[in-house]
Amino acid sequence: MRWVFEGDGWLIKFLENNDLNMKDSLKQLWETMEWRKASGINEIREDNIRMEYIHDGLMYPRGRDVDGKTVFIFKSKMYVRGTRNLDDLKKCFLYWIKRIIREA
Repeated sequence: MRWVFEGDGWLIKFLENNDLNMKDSLKQLWETMEWRKASGINEIREDNIRMEYIHDGLMYPRGRDVDGKTVFIFKSKMYVRGTRNLDDLKKCFLYWIKRIIREA
């Protein structure tokens, strides 16, 4: 939950997403915090994910689009069902998203 207190950016995003409706924004914030806890996002770090999945080039950030947003590449042709642990892939995806947001 520390990410909420790192500045007003997150809170502003929730308000903008809900057309400045405070009640809906608070509900969405609460649901997001519950999801983050259930998903274990705060515990995802380089030392507890499958770094070979990160280094093999299946997914990665690459440059920015015309609006300045980070482009995230997922090479679906490199994914073969059953060859990788799906939960580990999800953790790697969440690791990248968390890292991209932190760097922004």
